[in-house]
Amino acid sequence: MTISIDSKKSCLHWFLNRYKVKQREVVYLLHYVMREDDLLESVHFVYDVQYAKRGWLISAEGAKKPGFKFYNNQLVTADVDKAFHDVRLNKGEPLYIELSFDGVKRSLDYHRVLEDNPFIPDDYYVQEQDRRTIEDLLDTTLEVGYEAWLRKEIDRCLDEGDHAQFNVLSLQLQRYLTEKAMTLPHVQPMKKK
Repeated sequence: MTISIDSKKSCLHWFLNRYKVKQREVVYLLHYVMREDDLLESVHFVYDVQYAKRGWLISAEGAKKPGFKFYNNQLVTADVDKAFHDVRLNKGEPLYIELSFDGVKRSLDYHRVLEDNPFIPDDYYVQEQDRRTIEDLLDTTLEVGYEAWLRKEIDRCLDEGDHAQFNVLSLQLQRYLTEKAMTLPHVQPMKKK
């Protein structure tokens, strides 16, 4: 999705008119960006800018994040002057900006220009508990599928009279069911009162 230069300018104007940034120099930096159409073409608004190769985190008062951070590969600094010189010298390179303010997740004005951050790791949004649930579900699905496949192949061998393959598959099914029974939690019978 391509965001127009006018939409990006409008978003920055909206942000500056509605919120007070934590660092005054950031206002000048954003005004510079809004005047440079060729620079705005390379600007992308994202969440989690810390993963981008080159980006800025800009926070309004009341936001929990720091006032300003400039990310450039492995370099991280709060120096607005360094960010200004970098952007002035590298106008054609992609620049990712994250605006942080109270209610950012609910803001339609910000979401109109928001793009996916291509640098976020694939598993960034998956919680550890979700990961375990997914792995358990996949394991169960594979187990059920394997057992069903073995039974189907055993039936086919019986239908075709293939006794050698029938014996091999029957042993595999026996081993599989034995291993499965050993991994299942044992349920203790209830004691009678």
